[in-house]
Amino acid sequence: MVGKNLAPVIIKRKKVIASGGHHGGAWKVAYADFVTAMMAFFMLMWLLNATTEKQRKGLADYFHPTIAVSRISGGVTVCCLVIGCFQKRL
Repeated sequence: MVGKNLAPVIIKRKKVIASGGHHGGAWKVAYADFVTAMMAFFMLMWLLNATTEKQRKGLADYFHPTIAVSRISGGVTVCCLVIGCFQKRL
């Protein structure tokens, strides 16, 4: 027996809106690496333009290793000398 005074059933559905949330910060690290590399590149370009040949030679000598380095690999010793030549001893 269905009565005449019954109200219709109303179903409310809640819409779930997915917000952006946390997408991670890997892009920030990649962007920071890129910006750092660009800064280093432009500083290099500026230094090449702002210095004389003698100053560039002095700067290159500053970063050139001045001690002999001996590396042993597979029975072959390679000595890197200050003058820049390589000698191999078997």
